[in-house]
Amino acid sequence: MKKQKFSEEKHMLMTSGYTLAAFIIILALYYLLPFKLPETNSLIRNSQYAIYLILTAVLSAGLMHYVYDYYKYMSCMIGMMVGMTVGMISGLMVGYYISLTNGMFTGTVSGMLVGILVGVVAGRLSGIMAVMEGFMAGVMGGQMGAMLGTMMRYDHLTLFNPFLFVNYVALIFGFVYLVYTETRKYSIEAESHPDNVARIERHKLPFVVCTVAVTLILFWVIAYGPRTGFLA
Repeated sequence: MKKQKFSEEKHMLMTSGYTLAAFIIILALYYLLPFKLPETNSLIRNSQYAIYLILTAVLSAGLMHYVYDYYKYMSCMIGMMVGMTVGMISGLMVGYYISLTNGMFTGTVSGMLVGILVGVVAGRLSGIMAVMEGFMAGVMGGQMGAMLGTMMRYDHLTLFNPFLFVNYVALIFGFVYLVYTETRKYSIEAESHPDNVARIERHKLPFVVCTVAVTLILFWVIAYGPRTGFLA
């Protein structure tokens, strides 16, 4: 069967859309609950950063689906680039936002853990070198994001937050273009010889569930995690 044009890109957008819908449903249900969990006021106080985290997670879910759709056509070098990019931007964004709500320690640990997890999961498709690249990128991204959040806290933060997020979105567009152009030749060859490369359709549900679960854990960290003294 001939592959539909831009099917991977459509899967990416659909996964992001489903993830956003899942967050909207969860927030609506929580809003309608007759009782609220303690420490919810910290989430409300930091709602700006919670929204940025949700938007980051929505884009990341589609990005991971996109990587998994194309991994059969990736060389080791592209796999290393994938692990490094995904691990770095995930760790940086999480470390940045959590450091603004809870301080540098919690932001660094959270950013490193998420960056390492995402970088390793994305890089493992292309071998141990890509795994190591994703691991190292997650470590660096988590630390840099937390340091950035700590340094920018009192310096035009309301202007810098959308600027950083726009750069994150631009980086994702560049990443998608890179993967598409670099794997295009192998994808065409696979279409002409379908027996050589088995194409696997990835279901969207695991990406949505895992992304929502990790984001809810980060919300728990914002509400109950350790805080630096001046944020307590």
